[in-house]
Amino acid sequence: MPPNALNALPEALLRLFMVVIGSKVPSATDLIGLANEGRHRARPTERAIAMYAVIKTGGKQYRVAMDDVISIEKLEGDAGSSIEFEDVLMVGEGASVKVGAPTVSGAKVVAELVEQTRGPKVIAFKKRRRQNSRRKRGHRQDLTKIRITSIVGA
Repeated sequence: MPPNALNALPEALLRLFMVVIGSKVPSATDLIGLANEGRHRARPTERAIAMYAVIKTGGKQYRVAMDDVISIEKLEGDAGSSIEFEDVLMVGEGASVKVGAPTVSGAKVVAELVEQTRGPKVIAFKKRRRQNSRRKRGHRQDLTKIRITSIVGA
């Protein structure tokens, strides 16, 4: 390798290269330190710090925070209307968490209905070989897209 090519390598890669070709046998801590170099400890995001709730609707549970837009099973209503979810299983903000048994009393999540839409087409195709038997059936699930406007934790 030409000497000027070594100047173009990043510092961590150069150190690793020197450890591998050098006479020193690297220890496990040396290799871990070289592998983690350049990485930083993950900082808490706004989503982790902000108030969140776990709601239950359509037989499923969703973790929601302010201004989240999620698709859920179809609910009746027009675009722009307001929906309240009373089945709040958990409410949390930072390190404080309230877990309901089964729901948190007095807590509710208010959402705005964005649009009524449909999911992707799912095709169920069944074939029995050598029997001239096959069945093709398609399905699209009706969905409601909502935006979380407020979370009220009791």
